[in-house]
Amino acid sequence: MNNSSHSFRWFLAVIFALTFFAVALTGIPFAVAVHNGTSEDTIKQWLNESGIYTSALDAALAALPDSIGGDKNTADTEGTDGEEALSDNTGDGEEGDVAPADETDPGANDPLNNILAALRDHNSAVYKEVAAIITPTFLQTSVENVLHGMYTWFRGEAAEPKFEVVLIHDDATLLRILNVGMTEQLAQLPACDSTGGNGTADDPFAAGCLPPDFDMATYAQTFLDDFSTTATFHTLRESMRFSSDQLHLDPAILTLVPQQFSLLRMTPWMLAVILLVGLFLTVLITPGWKHGLVVGGVAAFVTGGVLMAEAALVRMRVPNLFTGLSSALHIQPEATDSFYAALYPLFHAVISDSMGMILWWAMGLAALGVVLLVVGMFVPAPVSAPAPKAAQKK
Repeated sequence: MNNSSHSFRWFLAVIFALTFFAVALTGIPFAVAVHNGTSEDTIKQWLNESGIYTSALDAALAALPDSIGGDKNTADTEGTDGEEALSDNTGDGEEGDVAPADETDPGANDPLNNILAALRDHNSAVYKEVAAIITPTFLQTSVENVLHGMYTWFRGEAAEPKFEVVLIHDDATLLRILNVGMTEQLAQLPACDSTGGNGTADDPFAAGCLPPDFDMATYAQTFLDDFSTTATFHTLRESMRFSSDQLHLDPAILTLVPQQFSLLRMTPWMLAVILLVGLFLTVLITPGWKHGLVVGGVAAFVTGGVLMAEAALVRMRVPNLFTGLSSALHIQPEATDSFYAALYPLFHAVISDSMGMILWWAMGLAALGVVLLVVGMFVPAPVSAPAPKAAQKK
């Protein structure tokens, strides 16, 4: 009976040790991720140290689509369109009088799409105009306002998230940017030949050249005045504003999220208690207290060693991990460099700091394991005191 009980306790000790190993190996990385993710200050620090604010504009522009709102003639359901008004043919109005811009790319000579393409050129006037408004300081302030609004709600300090970011504050600023871009595009067109060629059309972008005595400023202003009344312009204008009102959160979500966030913040402490209790039970269930210390010490030391090796390996493979992430996201080839410059430093900071925290957990477990092993293997068991003589006579 004693042998059966002895064997069963050893079996339970092994099960407890393996469970401790599995819980620590999966729970510690999760606890580190939760600790970092629930800290507003940590997120802000990562963003600041990564330098993402200096490269975010280029990454965002590289990721923009090649056209604005598709075909403006169909985007405006109310029938107002500036480009159509300025693209009418001279004479009898037949389309045959104007040569097509590029049948393989209908938007190739669209002035708005040309402006969009010019935004990716750091030397263009329109890029400089946008960069003067959306500065790294502006981006940092905007992002931190959003983070503060969200985390205030997460922590239960507000009933709902509150934030607003406006990239361009008024129509006049947006129209000024478009005017700069359009004027720059017009200046790049060659003058029409002496015979007139396609320059007899009112639309120099469709013609591919500037007619004689063409007034670029007047053309750009007229085009933009008409374009500012279209649905496409208002859609573009609204896309420059981001606010918490656009989230449309369900009332149940508004209550549930702060509650779950509060529980998440306790995860590292709960895990520490679970690991200590598990280790104590492993020591307690093992036959013989010295054997229990050795088994518990081995479990803690091996777990710490595996976590240290895991943290070191992940740190070494950060570039490969980021490359795999880029492939999984199907980043466009023309945006790859901007995406890498903007997000790799942030990715590296997140992984490095997280692995650093895992390393601290691992070293703590390994140190605890060494202490248990030393006590269990080298500290002699206390000698039992001899029974009193009176008890021996009985």
